Amino acid sequence: MKDYYIVFKKSIWLVLFVTVVFAVVSYLMTLSQKPMYQSSVAILIDRVPSRAQNEVEYYQYDNFYSQAVSASLSSSLIDWLSSASTTAKIFETANYPLPNDDVRALAKVFTVSKKQEASSVVNISYSSKDKVQAERIISAAAEVLQEKVTEYSKNDSSAKFITGSDQPVVISAPKQFTINVLIATFLGFVISLGLVSIREALK
Repeated sequence: MKDYYIVFKKSIWLVLFVTVVFAVVSYLMTLSQKPMYQSSVAILIDRVPSRAQNEVEYYQYDNFYSQAVSASLSSSLIDWLSSASTTAKIFETANYPLPNDDVRALAKVFTVSKKQEASSVVNISYSSKDKVQAERIISAAAEVLQEKVTEYSKNDSSAKFITGSDQPVVISAPKQFTINVLIATFLGFVISLGLVSIREALK
C-alpha cells in the first residue's frame, strides 16, 4: 500500500492534469449543446349526464361514480399514449415525421403521469431540440386524445365525456453542467490512475 502511495504522489500532477482536462472538456461540450425544450399540457376528463335527473325516470349515478369513471378513462389515456399507433397519429397531426421506426421507442416518446390514481387529470410532456416542434407536438397530442375521448363517449348513451386542457407550456430545460462535469471528473481520475499504473509497469 505504501508503494502505491509513493507512485501516486510522484504522479500527482499527471493525475490532476488528466482529471482537469476531462472536466473542462465536459463543461465545454455541455456548453456547446443545443438547448432541449420541454413542452407539457394537462388534460382534464369529466363525465356529464346527457340529461338532468328530473328529466328521466331512473336514478342517475352520483358525482362519485362520475369521478371514478373519469379517473378510469384518464388511465386509458396513459395507455393510449404508450401505443405506437397513437404516437404516429400525433406526429401526423402535427405534420412531423416519426422520430423513430422502432415500435418500442415510439411508445416512450411521451412522458405521461397522474398525481394520484383517483385523479382525472393527465399530465403529458414531450422533449425536443426544436422549440416550435415541442409546442406543435404537445398541442397535437392534446388534440388527438380529445378526439379519442369524444369517440369513446359515443359508447355511453346516458352521459358524455368532456375534456379540457390548459395552454401548452414550453420551457428550455437547464443544461446538466454539474452532473456531466462530476461524471467526467470521475472518469478522468480513474483513467489517470490507469495511465500511472501503465507508466510504472513499463519502467
